[in-house]
This record gives sequence, structure tokens and C-alpha cells, in this order.
Amino acid sequence: MSGVKKKANHLAVFKQRTKNDDDAELSKSAIISARKTGRLNLSSRGLSSVPDRVWSINELTEEELRNLHFELDYEHKEERWWEQEPLRALDLSSNSLTAIDNRMRFLTGLNTLDLHNNVLEELPVAIGSLRELKVLNLSDNKLECLPAQFYTLEELCELYLKNNYINMLEPEIGNLIMLTHLDLSYNNLSDLPIGMGYMVRLVTLNLCHNMIKELPPDMTNMRSKFRMSTC
Repeated sequence: MSGVKKKANHLAVFKQRTKNDDDAELSKSAIISARKTGRLNLSSRGLSSVPDRVWSINELTEEELRNLHFELDYEHKEERWWEQEPLRALDLSSNSLTAIDNRMRFLTGLNTLDLHNNVLEELPVAIGSLRELKVLNLSDNKLECLPAQFYTLEELCELYLKNNYINMLEPEIGNLIMLTHLDLSYNNLSDLPIGMGYMVRLVTLNLCHNMIKELPPDMTNMRSKFRMSTC
């Protein structure tokens, strides 16, 4: 009997993480802080899924609506709803995320999104809804390609795709004309599409550890305008 009990205790230690466990990582105090600052950091929480409340963090729940106080001289001890900041920066890096929900489309005010060091194999089409996004870090994932909607993010200034499995880019990448920093190192690219020459604001372009043998014609005249690493 003692052997059975030890085995049961051993299994309890390695209990499989559940969706409820992930949702519990977004505490009430974290929500209040995010609403005050416009920033939410859920990095290194062991998440296998994004807490559901993240996607609606800009909206008041029914319970919060019931508890609202409309007196102008009232100050809640934790937060004042009329001073709430929309979420601008979201850090979900260094977790075990395999997918991102299409409900990310509700976070239209995001300008910084960090998803590096996860296990993402694809991006949702809703990525195209984040039209204010300026900094996007997708390094250290398992991405092989980018959805067509990705190339509509015309406000992007910094894009980090290091250490994925990306094997091709669409010519529409030339639509990302605001890019100043682009890291494509450690991928499976054998060529680059014509159209990248439109990215005239580039300051750095890292192509190290790919299989690229030559640049498209519209980029050959750009090499003197920015720092390019091809290793």
C-alpha cells in the first residue's frame, strides 16, 4: 500500500497544466496595472494558452459594470474606470504557446507585441487587425510562413523573425515601408522576393544563416543605405 501512495504523490507533482491554470495567471491586480499603464507582461509563466481575459482586457465585465460609481468625486481605491488606458504593449514571450487566438483582433491599440521563444507554428489571420503595431518579435518559434494578412501591417518599424523555419516571403513584404529593423536570420530562405527594395527606411537587415545566394535586383542598389548581415 505504501508503494501505491508514493506513486500517487509523484503523479500529483507533475499534474498536467490546464486552461484554468493559464487563465489564473492573469490576476485582478495584473489587469488593474495593465489598465493604468497600457502594458501587460505575462512572460515566462509556463503558459500553454493565452488567458481568455487578455483578449477583452479593454472591456469592463458585467460585474465591473454593476459596480460602477458615477459620482464625479468618487475615487475607487484600486482603479478609476474613466482613466483606463487601452492595452498598448503585450509580452507573452518565453512560454509554451502553440497558437494565438483570432480574438487578438480586439486589441487594435497594440503597438508592441512580443511572442518570442514560444512554439508557434502559424499566426492567426487576425494579426492583420493590429494596424497600429510598430514592434513585433516572433523570434525563436516554429513558423514556416506568414499569412497574407501579415503584410498589411504597414506601421511596423521593427520585425524580428530570427530562428524560425520560414522558407519564403511574399512580394507584399514590400508594403512594410516603415520597417527600420528586420531580422530574418536562422531561417530556411533560399531567395528574397522582388519588392523588398521598397523598404527604403531599413537601417539593419539580418539575413545570416539562410541559403540566399543572391539579392533581388531592386535591393542591390540599397546595400550602401543600411547595414546588412549575410554571413
